This record gives sequence, C-alpha cells and structure tokens, in this order.
Amino acid sequence: QFTLSPNPTSGNLQVDFFNDELNNEDINIVDVLGRVVLKQRTTGAKTTVDVSALPAGIYLLRCAGKTINFMKE
Repeated sequence: QFTLSPNPTSGNLQVDFFNDELNNEDINIVDVLGRVVLKQRTTGAKTTVDVSALPAGIYLLRCAGKTINFMKE
C-alpha cells in the first residue's frame, strides 16, 4: 500500500501511498525492541516523516496494516 524512500535515510523519510484514500492514518515508527518511538498522521498520498532525531539503527514503519523496515544512518 506504500513505499519508503530513501532507505537508508539520515533525515526525512518519504512515504508514498498507492491509495489516495489513506489520509489521516496513524504512522508509527517502532524500534527493534517494539517501542513506538515516533507517531505521526498521514497527510495524503505523500507524507514526509522527519526521523533525524532518532539514533542510527533499524526501525519499522507501520501504517494501515502494513510494516516496512528502514535504516536510519
């Protein structure tokens, strides 16, 4: 239902949705321990998530029932 870019990232993560109806959905960024470290709402077909404050590592982005891994440099 969506893609992430760039991956890996050091700042902003672009979330591109295939379905324009995914507006006002929760985006959760989860660390490897399963803790939600960032929450945001979608703003339409393209949403930018600022992950620059997160430590380097591997994270999961969960939204609308789908999960994608990404790396923060």
